[in-house]
Amino acid sequence: MQERRVIFMLSLWIGGCLYAYAVSPKPTKAHPAAPKGKATTIQEASPFIDFHVKSRGAITTNGTMQQQFDLATQIRPISFLSRGIFFYTWSDWTVPQEVTIPIPNVGLFHGPTGSRFLFGNCTIQGLESRITNPMGKDLTGPFSYRSSTAILATSPSSSGKEEWYGKIVVPLGSFVEGTSFVHIDAQNFPWGTYGTGVSFLLPQHQTFAIEGLYYRGTVEAPTATTWFSAVPLLPAHPFEVWAGTLWYRGTAGSGGLSLAYSSTYFGETGWYMHGAVRYAPAPWELRLAGDGILGAYRSPGGELQSRNYRLQSFFGYIPRRPSKGSPLSFSEIGWSLVSQVEGNSDTLSIHTIKISGTVRDNYRRFFFVPQESTFSYKRVYTDTIIQDTYSLSIVTSLAHLQIRNTLETWWQSSSPVSGDPALLFKDLSEKLTLAYRWQRIGFSATTLWRYRFPDEIVTGEYTLALSAVIRSFSLSLEGTYTSPTNTYEATLSWRSKW
Repeated sequence: MQERRVIFMLSLWIGGCLYAYAVSPKPTKAHPAAPKGKATTIQEASPFIDFHVKSRGAITTNGTMQQQFDLATQIRPISFLSRGIFFYTWSDWTVPQEVTIPIPNVGLFHGPTGSRFLFGNCTIQGLESRITNPMGKDLTGPFSYRSSTAILATSPSSSGKEEWYGKIVVPLGSFVEGTSFVHIDAQNFPWGTYGTGVSFLLPQHQTFAIEGLYYRGTVEAPTATTWFSAVPLLPAHPFEVWAGTLWYRGTAGSGGLSLAYSSTYFGETGWYMHGAVRYAPAPWELRLAGDGILGAYRSPGGELQSRNYRLQSFFGYIPRRPSKGSPLSFSEIGWSLVSQVEGNSDTLSIHTIKISGTVRDNYRRFFFVPQESTFSYKRVYTDTIIQDTYSLSIVTSLAHLQIRNTLETWWQSSSPVSGDPALLFKDLSEKLTLAYRWQRIGFSATTLWRYRFPDEIVTGEYTLALSAVIRSFSLSLEGTYTSPTNTYEATLSWRSKW
C-alpha cells in the first residue's frame, strides 16, 4: 500500500510538471473594449490578487453539525481552491463526541486555458459522465455535449475514495486546442480514465470537437447469498471501456454522438450509444436525444447496465429577446416527450407541456401595476398520472426596496387502477422576498411556506442575509432556519482584492 502511495505522489509531481508547461506565459490579446490609443489586456483588467474565504455550517437539534470551509486564492493567472468539510456529533452540546474530517478537496486552476489539477472528490462532466451509469440518471440532451472537464464537489466522497483529476489544454494554433485528461482513483492506481481530444474554434462562435478515452477497472467478486447458485460466481477480474465522441456547437444548432464499448476478462461485452441534436432557427427550437444499450454493457465504475432504450424530443417557441414595446413576452412555449423501453416491457411515455412568460410595465405609467411579473404553467402526464404546476411571481420596487412574491401550486392525480379510487395530492407554496440595497450595503429577508395535502405536511424556511462592500473588501452573512426539522444553517463569506 505504501508503494502505491509513493507512486501516486510521483504521478502528482509529473502532473504538476506538465501543468507548469501548460501555464507557461503566453502573449495576451488586447481587450475588445479597450479605448483607442491604449491596449488593455484581460489580465491587466482583473485584480492581481483575489483572496476569498467562505465558511458554511448547518446544525440540527439531534446533535449533528456539518461545517464547510472554502479558501480560494488567485494570483493571476493561477488560482488555488481548497475545500474542507467537517462533521461533528454532540451528546450534551458542550464537547463534540465525534469529529469526522474527510480529506479536503484541493484544486489548482489556470484561467486562460482551462487547465486544472484536482485532488479529493470531483464532479466529472463531459464524455466520462455521459457513459457512466447512464440508466441510473435522466437522459441528457444536446446541452450535455461539452469538453471533458471536472470541478471540485461541494460534498466529501460518499465512498471515502481519493480521486485525482488532471487536465492539460495546449493551444496548437489560433483556432485549434489539444486536450489531455486523467481521472484516477488513488486506491486503484494506476487504473482509471485516460483521455485526449482536439477542439476546433470556428468563426461565429462555432466549436467542433473530437474526444476519446480509455478506462480500466476491476469488477468486484459477488457475494453468495445461498448455498447453490445457477450462475457460477466469478472472482474479481479486470474490465475495459473504450469510448469516443464528436460534437458540434453553434448559434443556430448543436449536436453530438457518443459510442462506448466495454469488455471483461471473461468475455462479457456490451455497447452504449448516445446521440442528440438541436436545431434552433430563432425563435423556434427542436431538440432530439436518444440512447440505448446492446449486450452486457459495464460502465466506468463497474456498474452493469440493464438493457434499455430511451428517446426524448422537444419542440417549442423560445424568443431570443422580448418584443419591444410589448408588455407581454413569452420566454418558452414547448412540448416534450420522453419514451422508455426496458427489456421486453411496455413503453413508458412521459409528456410535458410548459408555457412561461413575463409581463412588464415598460413605461411605468401605472404606479400600482407591478414592475415585472413572471408566470409559468407546466403539465406532466403519463397513462396513469397527471401533474399540473402553476407559478406566478410578482416583482415591485419602491425606492431601494424590491419585493418579490412567488406563488406556486401543483396537484397530481392518479387514475383508478383495479377499481381503487383515484389519489389526489396537492402542494401549495409561497415565497416572499424583501431586498433592500443602498449604495454598498444590502439586506434581504425571505420566507418560504409549503403545505402538502393529504399528508398535511407544513414546512417553513426563513432566511436573513446581510452584505457590505468597503473598497476592495466585501463581507456577507446569511442565516436560514427550517421548520419543523429545526435546522439552522449559517454562511459567512468575505473577499478581498488587491
